[in-house]
Amino acid sequence: MRAIITGMIFGLVAAFVPPPQIVAPSMAGDLLSTNKRHYTKGPRRGAYKGFSGSTRNRRTITVQAQNDNLYAKDDGYIANAADFDLEASLACREGRLRRLGGGIAEFNKTRYPAAFARQMSKAQGIALSNKLYIFVNESSTACRVYTFGP
Repeated sequence: MRAIITGMIFGLVAAFVPPPQIVAPSMAGDLLSTNKRHYTKGPRRGAYKGFSGSTRNRRTITVQAQNDNLYAKDDGYIANAADFDLEASLACREGRLRRLGGGIAEFNKTRYPAAFARQMSKAQGIALSNKLYIFVNESSTACRVYTFGP
């Protein structure tokens, strides 16, 4: 008896409720999108290049500088030719170590800002040696400082 009543109710509901609308494929894109600017177009669109760093915008590269400000030049990469200085890097990230002057250092045809200890601000007791300090990603929380020299 219960199955008959359930079937009758289902039949009545099916008779009075219209079938669901089928959306044409040409209209589906318009319904899913709220704004045309959500889709990237033009020069910003491109293939993903991975974690190689080729898509990263490096802001510490000095494009043009005079040759008399060239303090160091090496054909190797900066990580292989220079020593990483953790204490100076942490101070640079916190804004306690800043370059007041200086020049550039070129490693593997990439130029980075560089300065000696006398050309930097020494705040909050940072011990600096008489080496060349090379800044990568200067003035950011990802600042890295390398030392180069004897």
